Amino acid sequence: MALVLCDDPPAARTWFGVPAARAAPCPLTGLEPALRAAAPAVFDRGPCPVYGRPEPPPPFRLEVPSWRPPPRFRILLLAARAGRSNLDVLTGLLRRSVPLPEGLVCAAVRGRGFLGRFDRTWRALEGNLHAVVHLAPRVELGRAGAAFTAMAAVAAAEAAARLAPGVPPPEIKWVNDLFLEGRKVGGVLTRQSCQASLITNVLLGIGVNLRADPRLPPDPFVPATGCLAELRPGGTWSPAAFLRALLERIEHWYTRLLRRGPAALLEAYRRHAGFIGRRVRVFEDRYGFEEGGVAGRRLLARGRVKGVADDLSLLVEGCPGPVRSGRMAYEEDCPSGGEP
Repeated sequence: MALVLCDDPPAARTWFGVPAARAAPCPLTGLEPALRAAAPAVFDRGPCPVYGRPEPPPPFRLEVPSWRPPPRFRILLLAARAGRSNLDVLTGLLRRSVPLPEGLVCAAVRGRGFLGRFDRTWRALEGNLHAVVHLAPRVELGRAGAAFTAMAAVAAAEAAARLAPGVPPPEIKWVNDLFLEGRKVGGVLTRQSCQASLITNVLLGIGVNLRADPRLPPDPFVPATGCLAELRPGGTWSPAAFLRALLERIEHWYTRLLRRGPAALLEAYRRHAGFIGRRVRVFEDRYGFEEGGVAGRRLLARGRVKGVADDLSLLVEGCPGPVRSGRMAYEEDCPSGGEP
Protein backbone atom coordinates (compact mmCIF):
# COMPACT_ATOMS: atom_id res chain seq x y z
CA MET A 1 0.00 0.00 0.00
CA ALA A 2 1.26 3.47 -0.85
CA LEU A 3 2.44 5.74 1.95
CA VAL A 4 1.41 9.39 1.66
CA LEU A 5 2.89 11.84 4.17
CA CYS A 6 1.87 15.50 4.18
CA ASP A 7 2.31 18.59 6.34
CA ASP A 8 -1.12 20.12 5.68
CA PRO A 9 -4.02 17.63 5.36
CA PRO A 10 -6.57 20.13 3.95
CA ALA A 11 -4.13 21.20 1.21
CA ALA A 12 -3.28 17.58 0.49
CA ARG A 13 -6.95 16.59 0.26
CA THR A 14 -7.51 19.36 -2.28
CA TRP A 15 -4.40 18.32 -4.25
CA PHE A 16 -5.66 14.74 -4.47
CA GLY A 17 -9.30 15.73 -4.94
CA VAL A 18 -10.41 13.59 -1.99
CA PRO A 19 -12.07 15.90 0.57
CA ALA A 20 -12.96 13.03 2.93
CA ALA A 21 -9.50 11.42 3.13
CA ARG A 22 -8.55 10.59 6.71
CA ALA A 23 -5.32 11.97 8.16
CA ALA A 24 -3.49 11.07 11.36
CA PRO A 25 -0.24 12.34 12.90
CA CYS A 26 2.74 10.17 12.04
CA PRO A 27 5.65 10.56 14.49
CA LEU A 28 9.08 10.42 12.90
CA THR A 29 10.00 7.54 15.18
CA GLY A 30 7.39 5.44 13.41
CA LEU A 31 9.01 5.93 10.00
CA GLU A 32 11.66 3.79 8.39
CA PRO A 33 15.16 5.18 9.00
CA ALA A 34 15.60 6.47 5.45
CA LEU A 35 12.58 8.76 5.89
CA ARG A 36 13.43 10.20 9.29
CA ALA A 37 15.84 12.71 7.73
CA ALA A 38 14.04 13.19 4.42
CA ALA A 39 10.58 14.07 5.79
CA PRO A 40 11.64 16.98 8.07
CA ALA A 41 13.83 18.39 5.29
CA VAL A 42 11.05 18.25 2.70
CA PHE A 43 8.46 19.75 5.06
CA ASP A 44 10.75 22.57 6.24
CA ARG A 45 9.11 25.78 4.99
CA GLY A 46 12.15 27.94 5.64
CA PRO A 47 12.67 30.72 8.16
CA CYS A 48 9.84 33.01 9.16
CA PRO A 49 10.92 36.67 8.71
CA VAL A 50 9.70 37.42 12.28
CA TYR A 51 10.23 34.29 14.34
CA GLY A 52 13.05 32.57 12.46
CA ARG A 53 13.04 28.89 11.55
CA PRO A 54 10.41 26.86 13.43
CA GLU A 55 10.81 23.18 14.19
CA PRO A 56 8.72 21.27 11.59
CA PRO A 57 5.80 19.47 13.25
CA PRO A 58 5.42 15.71 12.74
CA PRO A 59 3.89 14.89 9.35
CA PHE A 60 0.46 13.42 8.82
CA ARG A 61 -0.29 10.14 7.13
CA LEU A 62 -3.05 10.62 4.58
CA GLU A 63 -5.20 7.67 3.53
CA VAL A 64 -5.88 7.90 -0.21
CA PRO A 65 -7.13 4.50 -1.44
CA SER A 66 -7.38 5.80 -5.00
CA TRP A 67 -3.66 6.63 -5.08
CA ARG A 68 -2.11 3.53 -6.69
CA PRO A 69 1.25 4.38 -8.24
CA PRO A 70 3.65 1.67 -9.45
CA PRO A 71 4.95 -0.24 -6.39
CA ARG A 72 8.44 1.20 -6.78
CA PHE A 73 7.00 4.66 -6.04
CA ARG A 74 5.08 3.73 -2.92
CA ILE A 75 6.26 6.70 -0.80
CA LEU A 76 5.04 10.23 -1.52
CA LEU A 77 5.98 13.28 0.57
CA LEU A 78 3.58 16.12 -0.26
CA ALA A 79 4.49 19.58 1.03
CA ALA A 80 1.82 22.27 0.99
CA ARG A 81 4.20 25.27 0.85
CA ALA A 82 7.75 24.25 0.04
CA GLY A 83 10.38 26.66 1.32
CA ARG A 84 12.65 25.68 -1.55
CA SER A 85 12.77 23.20 -4.38
CA ASN A 86 12.56 19.57 -3.34
CA LEU A 87 15.26 18.90 -5.93
CA ASP A 88 17.64 21.06 -3.92
CA VAL A 89 16.49 19.47 -0.66
CA LEU A 90 17.13 15.90 -1.82
CA THR A 91 20.40 16.91 -3.49
CA GLY A 92 21.57 18.29 -0.16
CA LEU A 93 20.65 15.08 1.64
CA LEU A 94 22.54 12.93 -0.86
CA ARG A 95 25.60 15.17 -0.59
CA ARG A 96 25.55 14.55 3.16
CA SER A 97 25.38 10.79 2.47
CA VAL A 98 21.83 10.52 3.82
CA PRO A 99 20.34 7.37 2.25
CA LEU A 100 17.08 7.79 0.38
CA PRO A 101 14.66 4.97 -0.44
CA GLU A 102 14.58 4.22 -4.14
CA GLY A 103 11.35 5.42 -5.63
CA LEU A 104 10.85 8.21 -3.12
CA VAL A 105 8.59 10.86 -4.66
CA CYS A 106 8.37 14.42 -3.32
CA ALA A 107 5.83 16.96 -4.53
CA ALA A 108 4.83 20.47 -3.55
CA VAL A 109 1.41 22.08 -3.83
CA ARG A 110 3.16 25.42 -4.22
CA GLY A 111 6.42 26.95 -3.11
CA ARG A 112 9.07 29.59 -3.40
CA GLY A 113 12.76 29.58 -4.21
CA PHE A 114 12.32 27.11 -7.08
CA LEU A 115 15.11 27.30 -9.63
CA GLY A 116 15.67 25.90 -13.09
CA ARG A 117 18.86 25.20 -14.97
CA PHE A 118 21.70 27.54 -13.99
CA ASP A 119 19.47 28.81 -11.17
CA ARG A 120 16.92 30.49 -13.44
CA THR A 121 13.82 31.37 -11.45
CA TRP A 122 10.58 29.48 -11.92
CA ARG A 123 7.23 30.12 -10.26
CA ALA A 124 5.77 27.17 -8.36
CA LEU A 125 2.04 27.86 -8.52
CA GLU A 126 -0.81 25.90 -7.00
CA GLY A 127 -2.55 23.70 -9.56
CA ASN A 128 0.70 22.77 -11.30
CA LEU A 129 2.99 19.79 -10.80
CA HIS A 130 6.29 20.22 -8.97
CA ALA A 131 7.75 16.77 -8.34
CA VAL A 132 11.04 15.00 -7.74
CA VAL A 133 11.66 11.27 -8.13
CA HIS A 134 14.64 9.42 -6.68
CA LEU A 135 16.14 6.39 -8.42
CA ALA A 136 19.11 4.22 -7.46
CA PRO A 137 20.05 2.49 -10.72
CA ARG A 138 23.70 1.40 -10.28
CA VAL A 139 24.29 1.40 -14.03
CA GLU A 140 27.43 2.30 -15.95
CA LEU A 141 27.81 6.02 -16.54
CA GLY A 142 28.98 5.51 -20.11
CA ARG A 143 25.95 3.33 -20.84
CA ALA A 144 23.22 5.58 -19.50
CA GLY A 145 24.67 9.02 -18.75
CA ALA A 146 22.19 11.06 -20.81
CA ALA A 147 19.33 8.59 -20.61
CA PHE A 148 17.82 9.97 -17.41
CA THR A 149 17.33 13.46 -18.85
CA ALA A 150 15.64 11.81 -21.82
CA MET A 151 13.56 9.65 -19.46
CA ALA A 152 12.15 12.59 -17.52
CA ALA A 153 11.29 14.58 -20.66
CA VAL A 154 9.77 11.63 -22.53
CA ALA A 155 7.75 10.47 -19.52
CA ALA A 156 6.29 13.96 -19.02
CA ALA A 157 5.30 14.23 -22.70
CA GLU A 158 3.74 10.76 -22.64
CA ALA A 159 1.85 11.48 -19.41
CA ALA A 160 0.31 14.54 -21.06
CA ALA A 161 -0.64 12.43 -24.07
CA ARG A 162 -2.34 9.87 -21.82
CA LEU A 163 -4.45 12.52 -20.05
CA ALA A 164 -5.51 14.25 -23.28
CA PRO A 165 -5.80 11.47 -25.86
CA GLY A 166 -6.31 12.23 -29.50
CA VAL A 167 -4.50 15.57 -29.62
CA PRO A 168 -0.80 16.32 -30.07
CA PRO A 169 1.10 16.26 -26.76
CA PRO A 170 3.85 18.70 -25.76
CA GLU A 171 7.10 18.51 -27.68
CA ILE A 172 10.61 18.47 -26.24
CA LYS A 173 12.71 21.58 -26.86
CA TRP A 174 16.41 20.86 -26.46
CA VAL A 175 17.46 19.83 -24.10
CA ASN A 176 15.00 19.70 -21.21
CA ASP A 177 11.95 21.89 -21.88
CA LEU A 178 8.39 20.99 -22.83
CA PHE A 179 6.64 23.22 -25.36
CA LEU A 180 3.13 23.19 -26.75
CA GLU A 181 2.01 25.50 -29.54
CA GLY A 182 5.06 27.70 -29.04
CA ARG A 183 4.60 28.05 -25.30
CA LYS A 184 6.68 26.55 -22.52
CA VAL A 185 4.51 24.30 -20.38
CA GLY A 186 7.16 22.47 -18.40
CA GLY A 187 10.74 21.47 -17.90
CA VAL A 188 12.88 18.78 -16.34
CA LEU A 189 16.16 18.74 -14.44
CA THR A 190 18.26 15.72 -13.57
CA ARG A 191 21.04 15.29 -11.04
CA GLN A 192 23.22 12.24 -10.69
CA SER A 193 25.80 10.99 -8.24
CA CYS A 194 28.36 8.32 -9.05
CA GLN A 195 30.75 5.91 -7.42
CA ALA A 196 33.62 5.12 -9.75
CA SER A 197 31.89 4.47 -13.09
CA LEU A 198 28.47 3.59 -11.62
CA ILE A 199 25.49 5.94 -11.44
CA THR A 200 24.25 5.30 -7.90
CA ASN A 201 21.61 8.01 -7.40
CA VAL A 202 19.44 9.95 -9.82
CA LEU A 203 16.99 12.75 -9.07
CA LEU A 204 14.41 13.60 -11.71
CA GLY A 205 12.95 17.06 -11.16
CA ILE A 206 9.82 17.64 -13.22
CA GLY A 207 7.67 20.76 -13.36
CA VAL A 208 4.57 21.00 -15.55
CA ASN A 209 2.13 23.89 -15.86
CA LEU A 210 -1.19 22.10 -15.55
CA ARG A 211 -3.72 24.69 -14.43
CA ALA A 212 -1.76 27.93 -13.94
CA ASP A 213 0.36 29.91 -16.40
CA PRO A 214 3.40 31.46 -14.64
CA ARG A 215 3.51 34.25 -17.27
CA LEU A 216 7.25 34.87 -17.25
CA PRO A 217 8.74 37.77 -19.24
CA PRO A 218 9.32 36.64 -22.85
CA ASP A 219 12.76 36.16 -24.35
CA PRO A 220 14.12 34.25 -27.37
CA PHE A 221 14.52 31.07 -25.34
CA VAL A 222 11.03 31.15 -23.79
CA PRO A 223 8.96 33.45 -25.99
CA ALA A 224 5.76 32.55 -24.13
CA THR A 225 4.47 30.35 -21.34
CA GLY A 226 1.21 28.49 -21.03
CA CYS A 227 -0.62 25.76 -19.16
CA LEU A 228 -2.17 22.52 -20.37
CA ALA A 229 -5.66 23.33 -19.08
CA GLU A 230 -5.82 26.31 -21.46
CA LEU A 231 -4.07 24.71 -24.42
CA ARG A 232 -5.74 21.28 -24.07
CA PRO A 233 -9.03 22.03 -22.25
CA GLY A 234 -10.36 18.50 -22.73
CA GLY A 235 -7.63 16.90 -20.62
CA THR A 236 -7.59 15.71 -17.02
CA TRP A 237 -5.12 18.13 -15.48
CA SER A 238 -5.14 17.48 -11.75
CA PRO A 239 -1.64 17.25 -10.25
CA ALA A 240 -2.36 13.84 -8.71
CA ALA A 241 -3.62 12.39 -12.01
CA PHE A 242 -0.64 13.76 -13.88
CA LEU A 243 1.84 12.49 -11.29
CA ARG A 244 0.40 8.99 -11.42
CA ALA A 245 0.58 8.92 -15.23
CA LEU A 246 4.10 10.30 -15.06
CA LEU A 247 5.26 7.65 -12.59
CA GLU A 248 3.79 4.91 -14.75
CA ARG A 249 5.80 6.13 -17.74
CA ILE A 250 8.96 6.53 -15.67
CA GLU A 251 8.50 2.96 -14.43
CA HIS A 252 8.13 1.74 -18.01
CA TRP A 253 11.28 3.45 -19.27
CA TYR A 254 13.35 2.80 -16.16
CA THR A 255 12.63 -0.93 -16.27
CA ARG A 256 13.44 -1.03 -19.96
CA LEU A 257 16.65 0.94 -19.45
CA LEU A 258 17.88 -1.44 -16.75
CA ARG A 259 17.05 -4.54 -18.78
CA ARG A 260 17.88 -3.53 -22.35
CA GLY A 261 19.87 -0.31 -22.28
CA PRO A 262 18.99 3.22 -23.44
CA ALA A 263 18.48 2.75 -27.21
CA ALA A 264 14.66 2.67 -27.20
CA LEU A 265 14.46 5.57 -24.75
CA LEU A 266 16.73 7.74 -26.89
CA GLU A 267 14.62 6.96 -29.95
CA ALA A 268 11.53 8.03 -28.00
CA TYR A 269 13.29 11.30 -27.14
CA ARG A 270 13.92 11.88 -30.86
CA ARG A 271 10.26 11.16 -31.67
CA HIS A 272 9.10 13.77 -29.17
CA ALA A 273 11.75 16.32 -30.19
CA GLY A 274 10.02 19.27 -31.82
CA PHE A 275 13.30 20.90 -32.82
CA ILE A 276 14.62 18.33 -35.32
CA GLY A 277 14.43 19.85 -38.79
CA ARG A 278 14.03 23.42 -37.52
CA ARG A 279 16.48 26.29 -37.80
CA VAL A 280 17.95 27.24 -34.44
CA ARG A 281 20.63 29.28 -32.75
CA VAL A 282 22.55 27.91 -29.79
CA PHE A 283 24.18 30.34 -27.36
CA GLU A 284 26.57 29.71 -24.53
CA ASP A 285 24.88 29.19 -21.20
CA ARG A 286 26.37 29.33 -17.74
CA TYR A 287 25.95 30.88 -14.33
CA GLY A 288 26.13 34.66 -14.32
CA PHE A 289 24.01 35.48 -17.34
CA GLU A 290 21.05 37.75 -16.74
CA GLU A 291 17.57 36.35 -17.14
CA GLY A 292 16.38 36.37 -20.72
CA GLY A 293 17.83 37.78 -23.88
CA VAL A 294 20.89 36.86 -25.90
CA ALA A 295 22.96 39.98 -25.18
CA GLY A 296 26.48 39.05 -24.16
CA ARG A 297 26.09 35.38 -25.04
CA ARG A 298 28.50 33.86 -27.53
CA LEU A 299 26.81 32.21 -30.50
CA LEU A 300 27.89 28.56 -30.61
CA ALA A 301 25.89 27.23 -33.55
CA ARG A 302 23.35 28.33 -36.12
CA GLY A 303 21.54 26.21 -38.67
CA ARG A 304 19.05 23.43 -39.20
CA VAL A 305 19.02 20.60 -36.66
CA LYS A 306 19.76 17.28 -38.38
CA GLY A 307 19.34 15.07 -35.34
CA VAL A 308 20.30 14.23 -31.78
CA ALA A 309 23.24 12.04 -30.81
CA ASP A 310 23.03 9.37 -28.13
CA ASP A 311 24.48 11.78 -25.56
CA LEU A 312 21.68 14.24 -26.48
CA SER A 313 24.12 16.59 -28.23
CA LEU A 314 22.71 18.49 -31.21
CA LEU A 315 23.72 17.72 -34.78
CA VAL A 316 23.43 21.00 -36.70
CA GLU A 317 24.01 21.51 -40.41
CA GLY A 318 27.23 23.34 -41.09
CA CYS A 319 28.73 22.66 -37.66
CA PRO A 320 31.96 20.63 -37.64
CA GLY A 321 30.92 18.60 -34.60
CA PRO A 322 28.05 17.97 -32.21
CA VAL A 323 26.84 20.79 -29.95
CA ARG A 324 27.05 19.41 -26.42
CA SER A 325 26.11 22.43 -24.35
CA GLY A 326 24.37 25.77 -24.64
CA ARG A 327 20.87 27.19 -24.73
CA MET A 328 18.82 26.85 -27.87
CA ALA A 329 16.42 29.34 -29.41
CA TYR A 330 14.38 28.91 -32.54
CA GLU A 331 15.52 31.15 -35.37
CA GLU A 332 12.17 32.92 -35.66
CA ASP A 333 12.31 33.92 -31.98
CA CYS A 334 15.73 35.56 -32.22
CA PRO A 335 16.46 39.22 -33.01
CA SER A 336 16.60 39.83 -36.74
CA GLY A 337 19.56 41.41 -38.46
CA GLY A 338 23.17 40.97 -37.49
CA GLU A 339 24.65 38.65 -34.94
CA PRO A 340 23.89 36.95 -32.76
